[in-house]
Amino acid sequence: MRNNTELMAKLAKFFPLYLLFYFILILVNATMLPVAWVDEVMLIDPSMNLINNGHFASKIWPFINTEVFFAAYLPVPAFLYAFALGIFSNTIFVTRITWILLFVIHIYLLYRLLSHYLKNKEIVYFLLIVYLNLEGITNAMRSGRAEIPELLFISLFLFAFLIKKNPIISGLSLTFLGLCHPSMWMICSIAFIWIVVGKFFKPFKIKFLISAGIPVILFIIFAGENLIEYQNQLFIHAAEHSNTQNQHNFLTSYFVDFFLPVYASQPYLILFIWLAFGYSCYKIVYYKKNRDLFIPLLFIGTYIFWMFSLAVFHRYTPVIVFLSFLLIPSMMDLINNTYPNFKLKFKNTLVTNMLFLIALLLVSAPFLIRNSVAIVQKQQRSTKPLFAWLDKEIKTDHKKILIVGAPVGLFYSMKNENVEYTLTYGTRKFKFNDYEKVYYLKHRHDRICGKFIANYPISESDFEATLSKLFKTETYLGMSLYQISSEQELQDLNYYFD
Repeated sequence: MRNNTELMAKLAKFFPLYLLFYFILILVNATMLPVAWVDEVMLIDPSMNLINNGHFASKIWPFINTEVFFAAYLPVPAFLYAFALGIFSNTIFVTRITWILLFVIHIYLLYRLLSHYLKNKEIVYFLLIVYLNLEGITNAMRSGRAEIPELLFISLFLFAFLIKKNPIISGLSLTFLGLCHPSMWMICSIAFIWIVVGKFFKPFKIKFLISAGIPVILFIIFAGENLIEYQNQLFIHAAEHSNTQNQHNFLTSYFVDFFLPVYASQPYLILFIWLAFGYSCYKIVYYKKNRDLFIPLLFIGTYIFWMFSLAVFHRYTPVIVFLSFLLIPSMMDLINNTYPNFKLKFKNTLVTNMLFLIALLLVSAPFLIRNSVAIVQKQQRSTKPLFAWLDKEIKTDHKKILIVGAPVGLFYSMKNENVEYTLTYGTRKFKFNDYEKVYYLKHRHDRICGKFIANYPISESDFEATLSKLFKTETYLGMSLYQISSEQELQDLNYYFD
């Protein structure tokens, strides 16, 4: 009986090709999956304003004073957008490719972390394939939210701290992680205390503290007298995402609802998170008999912190998933130490290879299906024909124009200097008389307001309609354009204050 050596060797040869195919598919659909949506637009707008006029501000947010200084979100994600848009063109492709490149770096760091603790590279490849296809992870890469910068900086910190023993990069990356999102503050606190109180050489601690303090000082200098705005904006914004919004009991909310519906097609991830939670508790309770306590502490500390602070939005889960994968080497060591005679063996036969291929297809299915549907719906998802239609209907002619409504309007405004954009949330910060024309770009089920001009002249086949219904996809199909004729009509569009 042959063991799994030959099959794993095949996996080692297959992995680079799989990785190439994976990222080519992502690049093909970069601007189409998803179509422009609210969260990415709300982070890009202050970044664009910083580039265009030097003011880190945004009028499209509903909170008070964001039009003076933007403090409704911590600055690192927006700064990353500003860096990319400042160097390259102002397009939806640049904004999407920025997050994709950050994700590539994160995957490399995850590979280095797993390879450091797992001798069998083929197991590392298999784990990476699973990780790359998890719906929450791929959603994060496409979302334009803070989760990808979070994954980048936490993986960079752990790589620098655990493997390279580099205090400078450790300190910088940990602070940048804390400046991504308040949900990362528990990780930063645990890591900071671990290093400062732990048995590390004094020079290591000094270098770590100095490097960790540099981003804080730069942040304070940048914010200046506007630092108080983080209290007025950030914490009001955070209150909208607190655990008071959860609808079910404690256990159901944080062990089931937290991962649904996004992981409904991958329930093995939910089961694994439960296992990782129990394993981390075991490591902490029996800490005197165990080593490698750092990752379990980060996992449990973050999970409990979120339980008492965050609403159960599945988009927050990527960091928890990442930490759970870093627990796998330790979990495997526990199994090997407890059952030293246990060896996983199987016949390297055609049946075995077929079963492995089926498992690979099942793991990859959600990613492949989602990307395949996006390719089929290319006409309905592409911004090029949509922008051509807007050019035809609006006829800017250097007039000062405001577009309100669908998030894709921001990307249209990015290529037209005389066009401004706002979400319906932010109309109270705009005045009708400041513009020669005001348009409302309506998408499907949004409210009707203003004088109808035209529908986006695009259709879908019966097959495409079936795909849209089956997979609940969003496209630009069903958009329409209206002209706003008064201040009252403009303010009637406001959704946030209803």
